[in-house]
Amino acid sequence: MLNTVFMPELALMLTVLVLFFMTLGKFRTGTIQAVSLLLTAITLAVTFASLNTQGNMFYDAYQIDALSQLFKVVIVSGLFLVFGLGRSLVGVKDGLHTEYNMFLAISALGLMFLSSSVELLTILLSLEISSYALYVVIPFRRGQGRIHVEAGIKYILFGAVSTGITLYGMSYVFGMAHTTYL
Repeated sequence: MLNTVFMPELALMLTVLVLFFMTLGKFRTGTIQAVSLLLTAITLAVTFASLNTQGNMFYDAYQIDALSQLFKVVIVSGLFLVFGLGRSLVGVKDGLHTEYNMFLAISALGLMFLSSSVELLTILLSLEISSYALYVVIPFRRGQGRIHVEAGIKYILFGAVSTGITLYGMSYVFGMAHTTYL
């Protein structure tokens, strides 16, 4: 029997990988959007197909249940909606449409990891995967490049401070509970 516990994440990883290899070539914006929508639709179908699966992975640090699968459906549906509504991508610089879609998919992948994480370190890593992908997307905006780069740097610094505070709080939880599992 095929174990479909980790299939939604693998399908989205495949989407990210295909978009990564698409960055090596020159494609029209319509082609990029069509491929992004198609791969996200496949990921959504895989996520719906594995909706009733349950299990634990990675020494019980990653738990798949009905609630986490429901959140994965919501996350992938949101990504599909963003790709569908972002066909023109007016605010993104020319030539960066593939990277924009790839980093949004990486952020969604981090959120999918977060929905199944039941251990403090996997929660932190999932949040960081999701956040770093969005840090990169900020300077992609069209217009005055310096302002967008400055906004990206401020976003990274704010994220670093919040990560430090989160780690400090998690150390208190670990000190009191003597475990990193929730």
